Amino acid sequence: MPTIFAAADGGTLADIDCVSVDTPHPCGLMVTGVAAQAFGGGTASLYGAGDFTGQVSADDRGTVQLLGARQLAGAQAGQGPPVNTADFFGMIEAAAFIDVDPPLPARILSTVADHFARVLVTDDTALVGTLQCTSAADAWLDATVVVNQGAVTGCAHAAP
Repeated sequence: MPTIFAAADGGTLADIDCVSVDTPHPCGLMVTGVAAQAFGGGTASLYGAGDFTGQVSADDRGTVQLLGARQLAGAQAGQGPPVNTADFFGMIEAAAFIDVDPPLPARILSTVADHFARVLVTDDTALVGTLQCTSAADAWLDATVVVNQGAVTGCAHAAP
């Protein structure tokens, strides 16, 4: 399946919001390729979206937000890029959705940041796999982040 969820150009917002809208339907996103992509200053957000499969990609000043969204282990075995990517000033944010009680946790799988991109991981989010920064990219992990089955390399501001 091709990219399912994309936002392009500054001011464009695409989101899956499973918190603000009361629905009897289960919330989630299951794809084998790229699940969320933001580029050209756009923002793609998964708010309280629960479990999802597929990769995320933020390029050219685009931002992908995983707020209370949990990327499933093994989700990257399908088609598309083998890892999440942030490139050319793109940003990926992974954090718990804290506006509900109890907060909805987040999980992100292996991610590569390149060319001045940023990755921000906070609020008891699980990082499952590796986080690698190259070419002046950086990542920030707060002290509550749990790193499972991997390591953080090349990221100047990521706490071990």
